[in-house]
Amino acid sequence: MSNTVSCWQCGADLPDPEARFCPACGAALAKPTFWETFARRRGWLWTLLGVILVGASFFGLRWGLPRLRGRQVISTAATLVAPGGLPSAPVILPTDTAALAPTLTPRPPEPTAEPTAEPSPEPSATADLDALLLDAANRFQQAKADSQATGDTSRLGEVLAGDALARQIELVNQWKDQGCSWEITLDEPLTIRVLETRDGRWARIEVAKVETRRLTCGGELESATEGDAYTTTYVVEEIDGVWKITERE
Repeated sequence: MSNTVSCWQCGADLPDPEARFCPACGAALAKPTFWETFARRRGWLWTLLGVILVGASFFGLRWGLPRLRGRQVISTAATLVAPGGLPSAPVILPTDTAALAPTLTPRPPEPTAEPTAEPSPEPSATADLDALLLDAANRFQQAKADSQATGDTSRLGEVLAGDALARQIELVNQWKDQGCSWEITLDEPLTIRVLETRDGRWARIEVAKVETRRLTCGGELESATEGDAYTTTYVVEEIDGVWKITERE
Protein backbone atom coordinates (compact mmCIF):
# COMPACT_ATOMS: atom_id res chain seq x y z
CA MET A 1 0.00 0.00 0.00
CA SER A 2 1.27 3.46 -0.77
CA ASN A 3 1.41 6.14 1.89
CA THR A 4 -0.67 9.29 1.50
CA VAL A 5 -1.07 12.54 3.34
CA SER A 6 -4.85 12.80 2.77
CA CYS A 7 -7.64 10.21 2.36
CA TRP A 8 -8.41 9.39 -1.28
CA GLN A 9 -12.08 8.77 -0.38
CA CYS A 10 -13.12 11.75 1.76
CA GLY A 11 -10.04 14.01 1.50
CA ALA A 12 -9.50 14.16 5.28
CA ASP A 13 -5.93 14.87 6.51
CA LEU A 14 -4.09 11.82 7.83
CA PRO A 15 -2.02 12.44 10.99
CA ASP A 16 -0.27 9.07 10.58
CA PRO A 17 1.18 8.45 7.11
CA GLU A 18 1.49 4.76 7.95
CA ALA A 19 -2.20 4.34 8.87
CA ARG A 20 -4.03 1.63 6.88
CA PHE A 21 -7.54 3.10 7.29
CA CYS A 22 -8.90 6.67 7.29
CA PRO A 23 -9.93 7.71 10.81
CA ALA A 24 -12.68 9.91 9.29
CA CYS A 25 -14.51 7.62 6.82
CA GLY A 26 -12.85 4.26 7.45
CA ALA A 27 -11.79 3.77 3.82
CA ALA A 28 -8.68 1.69 3.09
CA LEU A 29 -5.91 4.12 2.35
CA ALA A 30 -4.61 2.00 -0.52
CA LYS A 31 -7.03 2.88 -3.44
CA PRO A 32 -8.35 -0.36 -5.00
CA THR A 33 -7.35 -1.18 -8.52
CA PHE A 34 -9.87 -1.59 -11.39
CA TRP A 35 -9.78 -5.40 -11.18
CA GLU A 36 -10.33 -5.32 -7.43
CA THR A 37 -13.39 -3.10 -7.92
CA PHE A 38 -14.64 -5.38 -10.73
CA ALA A 39 -14.18 -8.46 -8.53
CA ARG A 40 -16.36 -6.90 -5.80
CA ARG A 41 -19.08 -5.89 -8.23
CA ARG A 42 -19.18 -8.96 -10.49
CA GLY A 43 -22.02 -10.42 -8.40
CA TRP A 44 -24.62 -7.94 -9.71
CA LEU A 45 -23.19 -8.24 -13.24
CA TRP A 46 -23.96 -11.98 -13.25
CA THR A 47 -27.43 -11.21 -11.98
CA LEU A 48 -28.05 -8.68 -14.82
CA LEU A 49 -26.75 -11.14 -17.40
CA GLY A 50 -29.12 -13.83 -16.08
CA VAL A 51 -32.14 -11.48 -16.32
CA ILE A 52 -31.24 -10.66 -19.95
CA LEU A 53 -30.95 -14.35 -20.87
CA VAL A 54 -34.28 -15.22 -19.22
CA GLY A 55 -36.03 -12.32 -21.02
CA ALA A 56 -34.56 -13.35 -24.37
CA SER A 57 -35.71 -16.94 -23.85
CA PHE A 58 -39.25 -15.80 -22.98
CA PHE A 59 -39.63 -13.58 -26.04
CA GLY A 60 -38.11 -16.28 -28.25
CA LEU A 61 -40.74 -18.78 -27.09
CA ARG A 62 -43.50 -16.17 -27.25
CA TRP A 63 -42.94 -15.29 -30.91
CA GLY A 64 -41.35 -18.52 -32.19
CA LEU A 65 -43.98 -21.08 -31.16
CA PRO A 66 -46.90 -19.52 -33.11
CA ARG A 67 -44.77 -19.47 -36.27
CA LEU A 68 -43.78 -23.12 -35.79
CA ARG A 69 -47.43 -24.05 -35.27
CA GLY A 70 -48.40 -22.24 -38.49
CA ARG A 71 -45.90 -24.38 -40.40
CA GLN A 72 -47.06 -27.64 -38.83
CA VAL A 73 -47.31 -30.50 -41.31
CA ILE A 74 -50.30 -32.81 -41.15
CA SER A 75 -49.63 -36.39 -42.09
CA THR A 76 -52.23 -38.56 -43.74
CA ALA A 77 -52.05 -42.32 -44.01
CA ALA A 78 -52.15 -43.86 -47.48
CA THR A 79 -52.61 -47.60 -47.89
CA LEU A 80 -50.64 -49.33 -50.64
CA VAL A 81 -52.06 -52.52 -52.12
CA ALA A 82 -49.56 -55.27 -52.86
CA PRO A 83 -49.64 -57.18 -56.17
CA GLY A 84 -51.22 -60.16 -54.44
CA GLY A 85 -54.21 -58.06 -53.42
CA LEU A 86 -53.34 -57.76 -49.70
CA PRO A 87 -52.91 -54.30 -48.32
CA SER A 88 -49.44 -53.47 -47.13
CA ALA A 89 -48.55 -51.43 -44.08
CA PRO A 90 -49.86 -47.85 -44.18
CA VAL A 91 -47.41 -45.29 -45.48
CA ILE A 92 -47.41 -41.83 -43.93
CA LEU A 93 -47.30 -39.13 -46.58
CA PRO A 94 -46.66 -35.52 -45.55
CA THR A 95 -49.37 -33.15 -46.65
CA ASP A 96 -49.16 -29.37 -46.57
CA THR A 97 -51.98 -27.70 -44.71
CA ALA A 98 -52.40 -25.23 -47.56
CA ALA A 99 -53.41 -28.05 -49.91
CA LEU A 100 -56.27 -29.05 -47.58
CA ALA A 101 -57.76 -25.57 -47.49
CA PRO A 102 -61.06 -25.26 -49.41
CA THR A 103 -60.92 -23.44 -52.71
CA LEU A 104 -63.14 -20.37 -52.81
CA THR A 105 -64.55 -19.36 -56.16
CA PRO A 106 -65.25 -15.64 -56.41
CA ARG A 107 -68.91 -14.86 -56.90
CA PRO A 108 -69.57 -13.15 -60.22
CA PRO A 109 -70.99 -9.65 -59.90
CA GLU A 110 -74.72 -9.40 -60.22
CA PRO A 111 -75.88 -7.64 -63.37
CA THR A 112 -77.04 -4.12 -62.74
CA ALA A 113 -80.41 -3.14 -64.03
CA GLU A 114 -80.42 -0.55 -66.75
CA PRO A 115 -82.03 2.68 -65.56
CA THR A 116 -85.44 3.10 -67.06
CA ALA A 117 -86.09 6.42 -68.65
CA GLU A 118 -88.88 8.25 -66.90
CA PRO A 119 -91.48 9.71 -69.18
CA SER A 120 -91.20 13.44 -69.55
CA PRO A 121 -94.06 15.31 -67.89
CA GLU A 122 -96.75 16.56 -70.14
CA PRO A 123 -96.88 20.32 -70.51
CA SER A 124 -99.40 21.81 -68.09
CA ALA A 125 -101.94 24.48 -68.76
CA THR A 126 -100.35 26.78 -66.16
CA ALA A 127 -98.48 28.82 -68.75
CA ASP A 128 -101.65 29.30 -70.80
CA LEU A 129 -103.60 30.34 -67.70
CA ASP A 130 -100.91 32.81 -66.69
CA ALA A 131 -101.06 34.35 -70.17
CA LEU A 132 -104.85 34.72 -69.97
CA LEU A 133 -104.68 36.34 -66.54
CA LEU A 134 -101.94 38.75 -67.65
CA ASP A 135 -104.05 39.70 -70.67
CA ALA A 136 -107.03 40.42 -68.40
CA ALA A 137 -104.86 42.67 -66.20
CA ASN A 138 -103.52 44.59 -69.23
CA ARG A 139 -107.03 45.07 -70.68
CA PHE A 140 -108.24 46.44 -67.37
CA GLN A 141 -105.27 48.82 -67.14
CA GLN A 142 -105.99 50.18 -70.63
CA ALA A 143 -109.74 50.51 -69.99
CA LYS A 144 -109.10 52.31 -66.69
CA ALA A 145 -106.73 54.81 -68.34
CA ASP A 146 -109.18 55.49 -71.21
CA SER A 147 -112.22 55.96 -68.94
CA GLN A 148 -110.35 58.32 -66.57
CA ALA A 149 -109.06 60.41 -69.46
CA THR A 150 -112.36 60.66 -71.39
CA GLY A 151 -115.03 60.10 -68.73
CA ASP A 152 -116.60 57.37 -70.92
CA THR A 153 -117.42 54.25 -68.88
CA SER A 154 -119.28 52.34 -71.59
CA ARG A 155 -116.44 49.94 -72.35
CA LEU A 156 -115.54 49.10 -68.76
CA GLY A 157 -118.03 46.22 -68.83
CA GLU A 158 -115.82 44.41 -71.37
CA VAL A 159 -113.07 43.87 -68.78
CA LEU A 160 -114.79 44.32 -65.40
CA ALA A 161 -117.75 42.74 -63.65
CA GLY A 162 -119.44 42.80 -60.25
CA ASP A 163 -117.98 45.01 -57.54
CA ALA A 164 -114.92 45.94 -59.60
CA LEU A 165 -117.09 47.38 -62.40
CA ALA A 166 -119.30 49.37 -60.03
CA ARG A 167 -116.31 50.79 -58.18
CA GLN A 168 -114.50 51.92 -61.32
CA ILE A 169 -117.57 53.61 -62.77
CA GLU A 170 -118.07 55.46 -59.48
CA LEU A 171 -114.47 56.76 -59.51
CA VAL A 172 -114.65 57.97 -63.10
CA ASN A 173 -117.95 59.82 -62.49
CA GLN A 174 -116.64 61.37 -59.26
CA TRP A 175 -113.67 63.04 -61.00
CA LYS A 176 -115.79 63.88 -63.99
CA ASP A 177 -118.29 65.79 -61.79
CA GLN A 178 -115.37 67.82 -60.38
CA GLY A 179 -114.22 68.76 -63.87
CA CYS A 180 -111.08 66.66 -63.52
CA SER A 181 -109.45 63.85 -65.46
CA TRP A 182 -106.48 61.54 -65.01
CA GLU A 183 -103.70 60.80 -67.45
CA ILE A 184 -102.37 57.36 -66.51
CA THR A 185 -99.39 55.69 -68.26
CA LEU A 186 -97.30 52.61 -67.50
CA ASP A 187 -93.55 53.10 -67.04
CA GLU A 188 -92.89 49.33 -67.16
CA PRO A 189 -94.86 46.31 -68.41
CA LEU A 190 -97.27 44.71 -65.93
CA THR A 191 -96.23 41.54 -64.13
CA ILE A 192 -98.56 39.16 -62.30
CA ARG A 193 -98.21 36.45 -59.68
CA VAL A 194 -100.95 33.81 -59.42
CA LEU A 195 -101.87 33.35 -55.76
CA GLU A 196 -104.74 30.85 -56.08
CA THR A 197 -106.84 29.12 -58.74
CA ARG A 198 -110.10 27.14 -58.64
CA ASP A 199 -111.49 24.85 -61.31
CA GLY A 200 -109.57 26.68 -64.01
CA ARG A 201 -112.22 29.46 -64.05
CA TRP A 202 -111.35 31.51 -60.96
CA ALA A 203 -108.09 33.01 -59.75
CA ARG A 204 -106.54 35.47 -57.32
CA ILE A 205 -103.64 37.38 -58.79
CA GLU A 206 -101.19 40.00 -57.58
CA VAL A 207 -100.44 42.65 -60.19
CA ALA A 208 -97.22 44.68 -59.96
CA LYS A 209 -97.10 47.95 -61.87
CA VAL A 210 -95.09 51.18 -62.17
CA GLU A 211 -97.36 54.12 -63.08
CA THR A 212 -97.09 57.82 -63.83
CA ARG A 213 -100.30 59.76 -63.04
CA ARG A 214 -101.20 63.39 -63.75
CA LEU A 215 -104.41 65.03 -62.49
CA THR A 216 -105.82 67.94 -64.52
CA CYS A 217 -108.73 70.03 -63.27
CA GLY A 218 -110.19 72.92 -65.31
CA GLY A 219 -107.39 72.65 -67.80
CA GLU A 220 -104.70 73.07 -65.14
CA LEU A 221 -102.31 70.45 -63.78
CA GLU A 222 -103.21 69.77 -60.17
CA SER A 223 -100.77 66.97 -59.28
CA ALA A 224 -98.28 64.58 -60.84
CA THR A 225 -96.86 61.32 -59.60
CA GLU A 226 -94.10 59.65 -61.59
CA GLY A 227 -92.71 56.12 -61.31
CA ASP A 228 -95.13 55.01 -58.59
CA ALA A 229 -94.47 51.26 -58.01
CA TYR A 230 -97.12 49.26 -56.17
CA THR A 231 -99.01 45.97 -56.21
CA THR A 232 -102.75 45.25 -56.16
CA THR A 233 -104.60 41.97 -55.61
CA TYR A 234 -107.55 41.16 -57.88
CA VAL A 235 -110.06 38.35 -58.23
CA VAL A 236 -110.40 37.29 -61.85
CA GLU A 237 -113.20 35.06 -63.18
CA GLU A 238 -114.06 33.56 -66.54
CA ILE A 239 -117.50 34.87 -67.51
CA ASP A 240 -119.03 33.77 -70.84
CA GLY A 241 -115.58 32.74 -72.05
CA VAL A 242 -113.95 36.08 -71.13
CA TRP A 243 -111.67 36.63 -68.13
CA LYS A 244 -112.86 39.66 -66.18
CA ILE A 245 -111.76 41.29 -62.94
CA THR A 246 -114.63 41.02 -60.46
CA GLU A 247 -113.08 42.24 -57.20
CA ARG A 248 -110.18 44.35 -55.94
CA GLU A 249 -108.79 43.27 -52.56
